[in-house]
Amino acid sequence: MRWSLMSLTAVLGLVMLVGCQQPKAEEEPTQDTAMITPEPVAVEPAPPPVPAAQTHVVAKNDTLYSLARQYYGDQSKWKVIWEANKDKIPNKDKLKPGTELTIP
Repeated sequence: MRWSLMSLTAVLGLVMLVGCQQPKAEEEPTQDTAMITPEPVAVEPAPPPVPAAQTHVVAKNDTLYSLARQYYGDQSKWKVIWEANKDKIPNKDKLKPGTELTIP
């Protein structure tokens, strides 16, 4: 019985030694083994597409203000239409029905 008690004590001592050992710290990866990730590249967004010019046939009661509001959502942009059609608009305050205007 004495022999088995000694064996048991030795085994328990060994188990405690193995269980109490500190785990080895992981080594830092070297430059050769480190995963190298590329730096992010800044990508500029594409410019918004330039809308194609439209045409508008002047109807009765159309004004440069109403056309600017209709096409641009802002009546203060009437000069954009006027500048593009100066050759077709002799008087900016009166549009002739049937005139074909370019809406840039």
